Amino acid sequence: MFKRGALRRGMEPAPGSLGFICDPASPLFEHFPTEFHSNWQWWHLVKNCKPVILDETAADYKPLVQTIDNFDRNHKLGMIFETKYGKGSALICAIDLLNLQDKPEARQLYYSMLSYVNSDKFAPQKEISKEILKKIIP
Repeated sequence: MFKRGALRRGMEPAPGSLGFICDPASPLFEHFPTEFHSNWQWWHLVKNCKPVILDETAADYKPLVQTIDNFDRNHKLGMIFETKYGKGSALICAIDLLNLQDKPEARQLYYSMLSYVNSDKFAPQKEISKEILKKIIP
């Protein structure tokens, strides 16, 4: 968060995110208990997560789980987000859930995500253009 102070002390600056926000009432979290902010069950999930920069999306586009960037960069960051895609839909997750299956919280979030995308509730209202998706997803 305080890049200049770290550099003055000869330290490597931290990545600098300030937690995240989400809507706990979202059907994405039907099987995963959460509050509107990061908490203990998210620790292993976000520890090595690399959120996706969504700066080029519409101003009113909100990720399902939005990382709060530091005030120096101020990117719009998506940890979990969804979009219409052609005649279908996509749910994108920047958390490496498959390599965290030894953690019960990872298994539970994965289960909740699969339940969500296999339900009638999975119907993204916003669309990220294919051009933007090609840029942000390797």
